[in-house]
Amino acid sequence: SISFAHSWTNGTCISCGESCDHKDSAHTTATNNGNGTHSFTCTVCNAVAIQECTDEYSVVENKITKKCTACGEKGYIIITAEGGIYDGTTAYGATVEKTGIFENEEVTVNYYQGDTLIGTDAPVNAGTYTAKITYEGVTASVEFTIDEKSITVTADNASKIYGENDPTF
Repeated sequence: SISFAHSWTNGTCISCGESCDHKDSAHTTATNNGNGTHSFTCTVCNAVAIQECTDEYSVVENKITKKCTACGEKGYIIITAEGGIYDGTTAYGATVEKTGIFENEEVTVNYYQGDTLIGTDAPVNAGTYTAKITYEGVTASVEFTIDEKSITVTADNASKIYGENDPTF
């Protein structure tokens, strides 16, 4: 909804008569008020319109997009993860990048093995995992694998004559 200190009717500012839509950047400036509203100020006469923010969310794989319908401002949350090779101590987890209107938002990464939530701590053990973030009911995810460490066993050559003690390796 829009409330007006001054207003625009059919694209014309009532205060000065200038033809401009309150979203037209050629005749207005937009300010995020930080309280869920935006102010649009006519650059000709300084009349102000206030519009509530309505955010739209979308997700594509590992990226959540948030767009304010009042001013068109956008932001992204992108989750990425890189697996590794099990060593018994290294935790392999996700990285979260936040841009635009998401920069100051808090998000929590949850780790799953299959459909089982294992928690918010990055996993250490070998296996395939999914890291997920959820914001306003929209979930983005990324899958990664911690591979088992391969080992090589090499035996020394030894021989034994029947009746003798076993050789030491």
